[in-house]
Amino acid sequence: MERIYLSEYKRVYWYNCDGVDDRGWGCGWRVMQTIASLLFDVHVNFEDIDKELMEMGFDTKNKDGRLAFADAAWITEYFRHKYSCEMKMFVPTNFTALDVAIEEMNQMADPKVIVLITGGMIVCMDAIEGKLGHFIDPHVYTQPPEGAVPSLFRIGEGGVGHYFIPQIMDDVVEGMCATIEDPDLRKEIKSSLEYAAPCFIVIQPA
Repeated sequence: MERIYLSEYKRVYWYNCDGVDDRGWGCGWRVMQTIASLLFDVHVNFEDIDKELMEMGFDTKNKDGRLAFADAAWITEYFRHKYSCEMKMFVPTNFTALDVAIEEMNQMADPKVIVLITGGMIVCMDAIEGKLGHFIDPHVYTQPPEGAVPSLFRIGEGGVGHYFIPQIMDDVVEGMCATIEDPDLRKEIKSSLEYAAPCFIVIQPA
C-alpha cells in the first residue's frame, strides 16, 4: 500500500482539520462530514450533525457534556433520515465471506461510499473511485502539504482483498494511537482491535 495525499478533490475531513481537536473521539463525526461532502457536495459542521441526531433521539453527549464517539447506528440513521440514503451492511466472519462481500460491494452502483468499521471504531472509507481501492482515514493529525487533503492508503490496482484488510487496520490503529499520550490507553486500544472482524456499511443516495 502507498501513502499519498490528494488535491483538487471534494473536501474530506480529519482530526483537527478545522481547529477542533477531536483526537480519540471525532473519527465518526469526520466520517459523516466527509460522506455529506462526497455524496451531496455540502459542508456540515459538528453542530449541524449533533442537532439532527438529537432530534432523532440520540444521546450525543458524554457525562462531561462533550460530544461522544459516533457509532455505526448514528451514521446510518443520520444519512437515512437526513438524505434518504440506502444502506447495506456486510459483516464477513471469515476470509471467504470477506472476498464475497468485497466483490459484491465493488459491483454496487455508484455513487456510493463504503465505510469500514472494526472493533466499534470507524477507521477508513472508500471515497475516490467507487470501489475498495482508495481509503480516506480521519485518524490523521499532522497537517498535509498546502492545498492537499490526506489519503493514507492507495491500494494496488487489483483492489482490496482479505490480505490487505489486516494491514489497513494495523496502520490505522498505529496512526490513531500515535495521537494518544497515555501508554495504557494506547495498549488497551491496540488490544481491543487486534482480533476485531471488519464490518462494512455501503451508503448510497436514494
